[in-house]
Amino acid sequence: MERAARKNTNRRRPTSLVERHSPLRFEWPDRLIRLMGKVPDPELAKEAGLSIDTVAKERHRRGIPAFQFKRPAVKWTPQMDKLLGTDSDRTVAAMLGIGRGSVMWRRACLCMPPYQPPPHPASRRDWIPSEIALLGTVPDRAVADALGTSVGCVARKRRELRIPPFKPKPPRVRWTRKMLALLATMPDTELAARLGIAVSAVSRKRQALGMAPYVDKRAVRRKPALLRLLHLPSTVARARTGLRFDTIAKLRKEYGIRAPTFYQARWAPEVIARLGKVPDREIARELRISTNRVSSKRRSLGIPAPERTWRRWTPDELLLLGKLPDHEVARRTGHTLASVGVTRRELARRARLEQTANQGAEERPGRGRPRARPPTTKSR
Repeated sequence: MERAARKNTNRRRPTSLVERHSPLRFEWPDRLIRLMGKVPDPELAKEAGLSIDTVAKERHRRGIPAFQFKRPAVKWTPQMDKLLGTDSDRTVAAMLGIGRGSVMWRRACLCMPPYQPPPHPASRRDWIPSEIALLGTVPDRAVADALGTSVGCVARKRRELRIPPFKPKPPRVRWTRKMLALLATMPDTELAARLGIAVSAVSRKRQALGMAPYVDKRAVRRKPALLRLLHLPSTVARARTGLRFDTIAKLRKEYGIRAPTFYQARWAPEVIARLGKVPDREIARELRISTNRVSSKRRSLGIPAPERTWRRWTPDELLLLGKLPDHEVARRTGHTLASVGVTRRELARRARLEQTANQGAEERPGRGRPRARPPTTKSR
């Protein structure tokens, strides 16, 4: 008896699975449940403040199919069929207010060929020798305006005759004695900027005279301030001293000063002094790095972020959205053009969600009023 009782106690008891919900689980309100499958998952996730995967899993758990945008069925009439083939499918679709694919499908069902635009009347013109003589001597648009034809017609005829396009020649430089005397006193770039001509013109003239490139042989005054500047990036040292890069490299080699690394050159004292005074994205745009790297550098130095300069939208300013162009709203309100576009799209999205929710409530009159939930998106 004792053995039998002991065997009974050693048997495994059947386990029962109890579904326990986490206290942090999101409680789906009726308002958001009615939107499942009627709006895309990204929009519903943005409205609920959740991830897209969470919304998709909840929708699958409830057996709700995903949202699919379907165009209304097009009822073709004889008047609509008459427009097929008279113009391009895109133009006909815009005239009828339907999609381009519907027009292509209807035209294929009727075995109609696609629209072929007639050739330009100017392309069949007979060119006379005096008109051909103008090709390549002036821009194609000037020839087209003079002959009363299109620019494409002129360009096709010019390419057919293998005539190169018109390219204005740079003005011829008349070198004086004073200009020639300056060739040996300064670099080509500096002389070109001083005379207001191209650098290539200066180089060609110097090579034609058999002159070697200019080399600055002036002695550099080695002061303590100059030695401190050699520890800075080369671009900063050149801007402050006016020396050339090769001269800075020779001085560093003479005094045994190592050039700053790329990281040191990036975070120069001038750049660090601007942290916290200008937005991080502006510094990131100048340094060609990400905004997060600038923000992390600023936080590592204990520098607080600059105060935000944007302001909230007033009710009167919100009424202008959608009634005036974005650039006009930006000019009147003082907001940026990007802020105007984002705010307008956000208001349109909220209005669309509210309209869909109201339609769902009308379809289910037996259900109670959904619980109100504060919006998770920040108001601009």
